[in-house]
Order: sequence, then structure tokens, then C-alpha cells
Amino acid sequence: MSAALIWLASYPRSGNTFLRTVLRQCFGLRSASIYRDDLMRLPVIEGLAGHIEHGPDGRLDFADQPLQLIKTHAPPFDGRPAIYVLRDGRDAAISLYHFMHERRALEDIVTGSTQFGSWADHVTAWSPTARPNTLLLRYEELVCDLGCCVDKIADYLKRTPNSRTMPPRDELAKLDGHWIRPESAERATLDGPALDRFWEVNGAAMRAYGYR
Repeated sequence: MSAALIWLASYPRSGNTFLRTVLRQCFGLRSASIYRDDLMRLPVIEGLAGHIEHGPDGRLDFADQPLQLIKTHAPPFDGRPAIYVLRDGRDAAISLYHFMHERRALEDIVTGSTQFGSWADHVTAWSPTARPNTLLLRYEELVCDLGCCVDKIADYLKRTPNSRTMPPRDELAKLDGHWIRPESAERATLDGPALDRFWEVNGAAMRAYGYR
């Protein structure tokens, strides 16, 4: 019997790598990505997230793991089960802007003029509250109430966690420094005309998912 495939889906910079780290640290599960060199072959973060890299033939080797957990930022293209990580679109947009080292205009990210589309496009495509066999996790809850999220994941995957805690964020940040930032790090906010434009494009979806 082949292993079950479960998508780990999110808009970029919404906590996908953090979810993968939780799966590794709290459940002992490894995961992969549809993108080659997704974690830039950095051994520390690959180890924390339990990353499986593509082989020379493009295949992903999960060995005897019963679940194939695969990260994606793409829209859904099949009906397989998924864990969808949702983050406040304002925070995701500004984080993506800085993660891309400001190589794309903030306006492009806010309006969806990138390969990922807009935050609203992505959330609407996945419709995580209505899509069958889909677990919705909010990034804000992952950060503030990890134990509750671990219990939700355990129930969804029908697996018993080996831990409900992880090393402190600042400790992980010292090991990584790129995907995981220290709690004390200065964080930019979306404001001014960019914020107004964001609400024009994404407002309906933001309100639908409880962001005001």
C-alpha cells in the first residue's frame, strides 16, 4: 500500500516551514516540498524541519514513513488531504516583500502580480474551511498556543505526538537566522497607501476569515 500524501499548503511567509518544524519536533515526521532546494540546502534548518530533498531523478524518498507530507504554495490541483496554514495577509505580504529582499515592488505583492497571486486569491482557491479533508491552522495560534495546535494535528493525522513543546523561538533563530527570526527582531508593518491597496484587493477574504 502506498503512503498517503498530505499537502502542507499556505501562502508564502505564512508559517509553512514552522509547521514542518512542528511536525518534525513534535511528531518525528519528515516532510518535503514541491520546490527543489526549498531550504537552500542549509543543514541546520533542513534538520529542524526534517526536510527531504529531491533526488537526482526528481523523486522524493520518504522511506518507510506512512505519510508523504509535501509543502506547496501553489493552488490546489487535486482533492488530496491538506493542512492549510493561514496567516494575517498583511503580515504575510510584508514578510514576503522583505524575504524577497525587496526585489519585487510591494504593490506587486499586495495586488498579486507575482507567481503566487494575491493573498485573497490563494486563500479563496484553497477555501480551507470548506474544502473536504482539510485542517485549517492559523499561524497566530501556532505561535501563541502550540499545544492546542499539536492536539489538532494529532487528531487530524491520527498520530500521538511525542512532544507538545519545541525549543524557544530565540533558540531556533540562533540556529537558523533566515527562516526563523528572534522574537525581539524588529518587524515591519504594512501601512499607508500600500495598506489601503491591500484592503481593496484582499479585504473581502480578510473579513471572511476574521481579520479586521
